Order: sequence, then C-alpha cells, then structure tokens
Amino acid sequence: QALAAAGSLKMVEILQTPGDLVFVPSGWHHAVLNLEWSCAISQNFMAAPALPAMWPRLTSGNYAFSRVLVDLLLHLRPSLVEELPPIAPPQQGNMPSATDG
Repeated sequence: QALAAAGSLKMVEILQTPGDLVFVPSGWHHAVLNLEWSCAISQNFMAAPALPAMWPRLTSGNYAFSRVLVDLLLHLRPSLVEELPPIAPPQQGNMPSATDG
C-alpha cells in the first residue's frame, strides 16, 4: 500500500508454461491472458487471524451473503464469530425489489 501511495508499483509479467505453478499473494491485483486453450485451478485462502480485518470488505454490499457466511462460521468456527464486528443491515433505499432485473 505504501508503494501504491508513492506511485512506485511495478508490473510483473510472466509466461507460464506447462507444468509451471504461479502463486499470487493475497490482495495482489492480477490479470491473465490465455494464449491457447488452458485449464486453471485456483483457490482463495484467508487465514483465520486475517478474518476480522477483512470482514468489512467481505460483507459490504451483500447483506444476504454476509448472513450466510456468519451462519456457516457459527456452525464451523463459532469462536471466530465472537471476534467479528456486527453486520450492518442494508439501508431501505439500497434494498433490491422483486421487480429489479
């Protein structure tokens, strides 16, 4: 973040060949251009200690998803839920209606 603020970010460009594995650290913006037919396998991982810091970003703008996530955590990792800030319910003007496309 400090490098971004200073305008000092550099782009990294690679050519991945068959058998290569590319690790993209959490939070790094990236783009992929497939030069031929490809198969990608990815996994997003967030360590439990990072959840409280990431919580506002995970829950902003999608109240329904946030509630499902809390329910899953209550079932699987209840101790984590105790450390999370409450989810703000959507404001009346921001709720989708049944007629929205």
